[in-house]
Amino acid sequence: MKKAARDSCPPHSATLVTRETHAEEQEKHPEFLRGVIRLFIIQQTMQKPACGYAIRKALQQHGSDLSPGTLYPLLHTWEDEGLLKSYTEHDKKRVRVYYQATDTGKSYYTQARSAVTRLMGKDLAPALHVDQTGEDAQIETVAVGFFA
Repeated sequence: MKKAARDSCPPHSATLVTRETHAEEQEKHPEFLRGVIRLFIIQQTMQKPACGYAIRKALQQHGSDLSPGTLYPLLHTWEDEGLLKSYTEHDKKRVRVYYQATDTGKSYYTQARSAVTRLMGKDLAPALHVDQTGEDAQIETVAVGFFA
């Protein structure tokens, strides 16, 4: 019986989530996508703070179209968890809130990256390539397919 169940599973393959299938994937795997989005946002804010609008645009460029009504509560939750910190800047027209990864967030990202690399090995190693320079790790590339 176990063999039959195993044979009915599709072969493992890295499938890119396109904009058309993103909503379907979000419905099927909400916790997984939330975790990937969390890693993406922490990675995006490790070197340079970003406002919610810039984070949303970066997510859209990688195929994840979160509404502001979904994104901002996530940012607030991760700030409450200590993964992100925020500060405000005022310009002539508006107040912008910028988010930046905390040391806790950076540690979370590093541990998650190590766990994924350990579990997935060569499949994701290029996607999570890191150049260690001094004490800080600078992210060189993030594969669109992994974070789409």
